[in-house]
Amino acid sequence: GREARKMIQGAPPGKVWAAKATLLKRHFQDTGKNTVESDGFATFVQDEGHWLKPYALHEVMCEEKGTSDTSKWGEHAKLSPSQIDSMSSPGGGKYVACRFHYWVQYLLHVQLKQVSEHAKRKGVSLMCGLPFAAGDRSDPWSRPEFFRAERSLGSPPTVSADGKISVGASWGTPSYDWDQIVSEGYGWWLGRLKRWSTYFHGVRLMGALGYFR
Repeated sequence: GREARKMIQGAPPGKVWAAKATLLKRHFQDTGKNTVESDGFATFVQDEGHWLKPYALHEVMCEEKGTSDTSKWGEHAKLSPSQIDSMSSPGGGKYVACRFHYWVQYLLHVQLKQVSEHAKRKGVSLMCGLPFAAGDRSDPWSRPEFFRAERSLGSPPTVSADGKISVGASWGTPSYDWDQIVSEGYGWWLGRLKRWSTYFHGVRLMGALGYFR
């Protein structure tokens, strides 16, 4: 409505998501109860819990700790999969806070699935871009065995045709531990691609060189 547009349009740079989050939380408080008690919501959380719970808990901790730098999270800097599941499940200490993020992802799932199915009926294919970098998202925190935290992806120094030297850059995101990923049969990556195929008919690997650096 008008208030929502005013909040978002009036938000300073870098604060748009905070404004949207405020609106979403209001909407969740007003209408979320019926959704989270539905069978569809329960099925979604059960089927997608392997990525949904770590993601939601990571979002909750970022908000509570005031930073996405997990090294500053104290006892929560490193949690086992069972600890993450326990904290983000019914009865867990962070379940109520996580449930908001489950709700947001469920709404996105329902809406995007509807768009995908409509596009397919109209003969339109949807393609998504799959970013190579994990950045400060939940994956390096919840699945550290697949990343090399001591290494950062980036671009190497280069020399142009006219002799100008570029010093390169660090992108601030950990590199993948491909040996570990391969040893588990690429299951983590295949799971990501399968998830994206629920909505999209094609996937573009963005920044492909980043997968090999």
